[in-house]
Formats: sequence, structure tokens, C-alpha cells
Amino acid sequence: ADRHRALEAEILPRSRAAVALLERGIGLGRFTFAELAAARQAVIDAEAERLDSALAYRRAVAGLVALVGPLDGPVPA
Repeated sequence: ADRHRALEAEILPRSRAAVALLERGIGLGRFTFAELAAARQAVIDAEAERLDSALAYRRAVAGLVALVGPLDGPVPA
């Protein structure tokens, strides 16, 4: 849960900002396409990790519901 929050609140926004900076810097000759590709891959990897953690959480909640029955009220996000 902490890693998921960190990915959403810090890692993904910073990674996306780095990609935007590199995209601007390419036009100025400050960065290479290889650096941009690596930054884009980092965003893809972080997004995949975020989705994996969300899926694991939902599966854990579903497992608990299967064991103890439905929860009262909405399932926390």
C-alpha cells in the first residue's frame, strides 16, 4: 500500500516530469534519444508496478471477502 501511494504521489509524477524535460531538451541538443527512451521506459515500468500493486490489493480484498463475507460499507481504495 505504501509503495502504491509512493508511485502515485511521487515516483510517477517525477518520472513524467523528467520525460517532459528530456523532450524539451532534445530540441536543444542537450539530451539524446537514448536518454529519452530510458526515461519513457522508467515511466512505463513505474506504471506497470502501480497497476500490479493495485491488482494485488484488489485480489487481497476479494480473498478476505471470500473468507469472511461481504464488508459493511464501501471497500477502501
